[in-house]
Amino acid sequence: MDPYGPDETMDPRIYRALKKADIFSLKMLLQENPSRLHGLTAQKNTALHIAAGLDYNWSVPEIHQIFDSHLYFQFVANKRGETPLHCAARAGKIFMVNFLIGSARKSDGQIHLHEMKNERGDTPLHEAARNGHLRIAYELMKADEALGEEINNQGESAVFLAAERGAEEIVRMLLQFPSSAVEGPKRQTALHAAVCRNYGNFNRSPCTFIKSNILLAN
Repeated sequence: MDPYGPDETMDPRIYRALKKADIFSLKMLLQENPSRLHGLTAQKNTALHIAAGLDYNWSVPEIHQIFDSHLYFQFVANKRGETPLHCAARAGKIFMVNFLIGSARKSDGQIHLHEMKNERGDTPLHEAARNGHLRIAYELMKADEALGEEINNQGESAVFLAAERGAEEIVRMLLQFPSSAVEGPKRQTALHAAVCRNYGNFNRSPCTFIKSNILLAN
């Protein structure tokens, strides 16, 4: 259910404060009127989308103070089908990722992060793997191992994206979870990606490294 009216536009003062990471002004505006946090940008981003994608490193108290009463924001998708968790995972914001994972679990006692897919079919795990964020990928997998099974619209698994990037530590971590798929587009696997795309980033020969994992040797 959409919590916003069809014409509810984000207060421009809130938008400016968020984009500038002006936390003082943001808090003052919300103290005057908490409903100012509602509304959407032209791209259907909520305030939480913007906050999650900022270069600013939110502290845990700041996140809770501003967004605890707006937990439903986490389920709102923008025009590209992205949730705030996609934005935080792509930007590498671990405190925001952990906040969103925790609030998702609080909502119904269960957690279904693997169902969060954007228009490309990417989950937040795809975003973390594509952008080389090891700790975030690990926290996502701990929260919902089914994320590792998901293949996006281009036929790419998170393991494939990590191997394509040459992110050996992410590949190694993901393969510790039995649920992790290794598929890539056009019948490729993560082994193809490691050999063809980023050979120089692996500490060992990618064949030696990846073939040592039985999931990719098959």
